[in-house]
Amino acid sequence: MIKFLETILDWSELWATMLPVIVWLFIKPKQKIFRPVIIYLLCALVLYFLIDLGYLGIFKNNNLIYNILSIVRLLFFLWFFHLLHIPSNKNIKKSATIILLLSLLAILVFENVRNFNSEIFGVEAIVLIIYCINFFLKTLNADAVESNINIALLIVTGLAIYESCCFFVFLFYSNLAETDIPFAVNLWNVHNIVYIIMCLYFSRAFFEFHKYESIKS
Repeated sequence: MIKFLETILDWSELWATMLPVIVWLFIKPKQKIFRPVIIYLLCALVLYFLIDLGYLGIFKNNNLIYNILSIVRLLFFLWFFHLLHIPSNKNIKKSATIILLLSLLAILVFENVRNFNSEIFGVEAIVLIIYCINFFLKTLNADAVESNINIALLIVTGLAIYESCCFFVFLFYSNLAETDIPFAVNLWNVHNIVYIIMCLYFSRAFFEFHKYESIKS
């Protein structure tokens, strides 16, 4: 039984990603703000499939794919926040984007990206946490909450839970993978559980949008 649960958890990144994708296939929300989230999920589905092939012995080292996935997640959610006008100041938005892209380029050039790279994941977590906080503050200060903002709140909440809970996992994982592999594997199970929670929030967001559209029509 324990072995079965471990296998379910090992493959959770793949099947958890499928949950919001399946909801989206049935509901097919067409609002523009959902586009980067849906494209991210489809990319993540492919990348997690490649990653999990490692359990079948096809890929001995899937860390490079994890690094790519982190960058993909960061860029698509930056697009998502851009559609939500976060941050609202255009100059700050441009400056932050340029600094971020230069930082990622420096990491890719000067750091080892064939192994799990805590710097890439750390940048992802810090940047997206800041954007999530910015969104929450904007929502709290809004005079009226629009329907798309209300639905986006579910997505941002799921993302904020994931990034904040996994920040220290990301920060120490690369060192632990070299010094204490059993502990690193157990620590990654925390990531998998929180990732499932994030995907459930995404699924709920798509479902709530469908419910809202049904009531409105």
